[in-house]
Amino acid sequence: MLGLVGAGRIGWSIAVKLRALGVKRVYYWARSRKPYLEVSLGAIYLPFEEIFELSDIVVVSLSNPRDEAPDNLRAPEDPSPWCGVRKRW
Repeated sequence: MLGLVGAGRIGWSIAVKLRALGVKRVYYWARSRKPYLEVSLGAIYLPFEEIFELSDIVVVSLSNPRDEAPDNLRAPEDPSPWCGVRKRW
């Protein structure tokens, strides 16, 4: 089972490819429901936390995770202390 966090063009494209490879079910979370995913892939909209509980694979494809992710799961403003990445802007 595939879980999509972010269901825009990239998420949809990944889901289509994985369905062709045999993924049976697609769950997704986005800021709003995506009827095209539900119709074309039979995807099921779920609350954010349930995606991780029910999915074998989770694909995160958010344009800006800091803006779109639920508040309790956002990365800190300066990610360098926890992942070794330094902001360059």
